[in-house]
Amino acid sequence: MFFHFDSAVSSSHDCSGVPAYDVVTWMKDLKLRAVQAGEKSSGPSFWQVPPCLSCELGAGGSLALDDGAAVACVYLEYLVSAGEDSPMLHNELGYLLLDGLKRIGGSDHESSSIYRQWLRTFLMRSKNYDAKAQLSWLPETFFHERALVLARMQNHKAVLKIYAISLRDDKLAENYCENIWGEATQSRDTRLVTEPHNPEILSNTASDVYTTLANIYASQLVIQHSTTDATLPCAVALGKALGFMHRNLNRLHPAKVLNALPVDLSLSCYAKFTEALIRSSESERRAALVQHNLRRVEFVNLKYELTRQQIKQQSTMSAVPELASLGRVKRSLTPVVLSECAEGGEAYHVSCTRHALDSHVVLQFHVTNNARGQQLQNVRVRVEPLGDADLYAHHAEVPLQILPFESTGSCYVVFRTYPAVGIVSSLFACELRFVVVDPGDLNVSGAYLEEILLQNLELPASEL
Repeated sequence: MFFHFDSAVSSSHDCSGVPAYDVVTWMKDLKLRAVQAGEKSSGPSFWQVPPCLSCELGAGGSLALDDGAAVACVYLEYLVSAGEDSPMLHNELGYLLLDGLKRIGGSDHESSSIYRQWLRTFLMRSKNYDAKAQLSWLPETFFHERALVLARMQNHKAVLKIYAISLRDDKLAENYCENIWGEATQSRDTRLVTEPHNPEILSNTASDVYTTLANIYASQLVIQHSTTDATLPCAVALGKALGFMHRNLNRLHPAKVLNALPVDLSLSCYAKFTEALIRSSESERRAALVQHNLRRVEFVNLKYELTRQQIKQQSTMSAVPELASLGRVKRSLTPVVLSECAEGGEAYHVSCTRHALDSHVVLQFHVTNNARGQQLQNVRVRVEPLGDADLYAHHAEVPLQILPFESTGSCYVVFRTYPAVGIVSSLFACELRFVVVDPGDLNVSGAYLEEILLQNLELPASEL
């Protein structure tokens, strides 16, 4: 049997250019008449869903278009599948599908099944309907549909109660947990790429969904244990609860789960599960300890490499920001040694390279740390002119912030010369100063200042 518009109605309406909601309102008021088999159709026939459109909708069959509301459902379903994002139209489609189910009731099982399948497909795929409104329209017995809407609202506990208690479908409940866990893990991994130093990302709150389901199973165990004398139902519930927990030990919080179990059951009921829980917890602890040590080694290596790069950068005079503004180096003299390494003791090798600029003299001190197990900080050389102090004016100094064992770095002292005088031969008294830190001795707190007198430094004007 086919259906056609009443000719008077169909000829007086044109849908082109009309807003979609107005078209839906018009469709709902359509009066359709049946065309008996063999009767020739004289009017339009678009109300029969084309096979291609039915495949595109993917809702499990074609609706029987026996009234205007069914035509409106097909039209809205087509719009939604084509990308329509208006919440009003999405809500209208959900309402019409539910209304179709109420109109049919139990009189036509096939049509009812199609409406139900279309409704589930819509609730699962659409992201634009008002979840609270749809939930208020759904009958209490529509468990699958209510679970879809509640999942959209992120109400995991209510969804799991429907699957595990109302529908008694443990596989569906565990699959839901698996999906939530997978989505959360993927989201966490994606965010770690863009926010690698955000500690909040590392906490996978999706583990709560497994704990929630474990608590639901445990609550059923408590109910059965307290309301019946029969041991079989209680044993079945206990097996289900412990079995689920055992399969998902790595995704459960042990303390939260144990607190949900009945306290008045024999400890022997929990023996195997407790042993597995202890083994799993110990394994996680060891894995976490290994991961912690690996991270610590990685941090130490990165910190060491960063220190090396900083020392290397400061050893190049042009790379030091405080010296870049002084201008071009006109001449540099061969380094002179100011302190030799001593045999068998804590010794520090110091040499100096003298640089002449237009109006400055830069003394670059190369310091080598040969004191085993010691790390030097704030390394600098105190320089005082010997003779006429008015020939050179102290301009700046650039200390070396850190110098590990068996490393060589540079610190600088800058003197300003006077244009009328220029560079004059002079001697300078030098004293190496630094703070000693022993990174390996945890029993020693703080650090101490070390001062080492160096040989005098000569500044020959004839060579500069």
